[in-house]
Amino acid sequence: MLQLRKKLPDFTRESYLSEEMEVRYFALKERLELKRREKHDLDLTIKNLELSRNYGDGYQENLKKLDERGKYSKPEIGEYVCPLCGKPHEKLNEKMNDLNKSKKWLQNEIQGVGEQNLSFIAELNHLNQNKRSLTDEIKDLTREIERTEVIFKDLKDNKRLDEQIIYYKAKIDSDCEIVESQRSSLAQLAASDYDSDISFIKNKIKAYNVKFYEAEAMTFINGNINRIIEKLDFEDEYRPTKIKFELDTFNLYHEDKINKTNVYLSEMGSGANWLSCHLSLFLSLLHYFAVQKTSVLPSFLFIDQPSQVYFPPLKTDYIDFTETQQASISKDKEVVTVENMYIAILDEIELINEAAGFRPQVIITDHVDHMALGKYDFNNYVRKRWRDSKFI
Repeated sequence: MLQLRKKLPDFTRESYLSEEMEVRYFALKERLELKRREKHDLDLTIKNLELSRNYGDGYQENLKKLDERGKYSKPEIGEYVCPLCGKPHEKLNEKMNDLNKSKKWLQNEIQGVGEQNLSFIAELNHLNQNKRSLTDEIKDLTREIERTEVIFKDLKDNKRLDEQIIYYKAKIDSDCEIVESQRSSLAQLAASDYDSDISFIKNKIKAYNVKFYEAEAMTFINGNINRIIEKLDFEDEYRPTKIKFELDTFNLYHEDKINKTNVYLSEMGSGANWLSCHLSLFLSLLHYFAVQKTSVLPSFLFIDQPSQVYFPPLKTDYIDFTETQQASISKDKEVVTVENMYIAILDEIELINEAAGFRPQVIITDHVDHMALGKYDFNNYVRKRWRDSKFI
């Protein structure tokens, strides 16, 4: 920056009116239109691939139903004979052979469709990644075009650009003076005794083998994440789960060993997946810090409206599960899922109590009430009901 300040060009109005700027402006607009067409084509490809995947899912489901029905028609003997004359029943045996061939074909087809679905998922993830990159590029091009149009408008309005240049040059000089002052202070600091202090501290840190403790923590945290998420609502295509959380980058992703790819949280799609990943991660972190005897982190967790993922249209409405607990009424899947989520949270608190000797505080604000939580009495955990705002 300091070097660039010395090379700032002189301002002339003609430089702003040059053909080069106009050429670049129209080149940017042409590139923007090209990227928009690419994105449109990519959207169509993704849509067609999703439709094909849905057809494949339906086809696979029908094949599985046929396979289930086929189990009841499995031949019990190798060859059928006439009970009267004792000769092989050729037509019946021929049908039996055809049936066995059909069942074998059905098994191969089910396996093939399953493998095809996995390739669809990998291709969709790749295309969605390309779509995000294109979207970012379109945003950058749009911003640059808008900046150029502002310059054109300023020129059209006859604003005094020379005064603006003087102002910005002064601002650059002021910023550079601050940087030069900081560099001078840092140079003096480097020549002081702090260097020896820093070296001493770094050597002490090396003795702690921090990498070992990081690896140990990651093993503990990731193990708990995958244990907890098994109790939560998570899409079957990511099971068996292999969720990983990296301490150095804070990346959270599912390790897909079949396709040898990492499916990041942003690519998992459904709100239920996001909720389950976050909840299992935070409970795992709570568990980890609670059992560390020298941890300085307070052992409590605050969760706001986790059930909203399953009841989004209700927003701030009050949800009473009392009626669903009557024997004559079957529970909706969403109700059971929410109850299982709360049971998983309470189970984790009890596990922490067994390991650490105390129960950490988990504070949840939500709109659900009177849930059936198995061995846990929901009312024992309710601290306040705000009937006016329908909040618990």
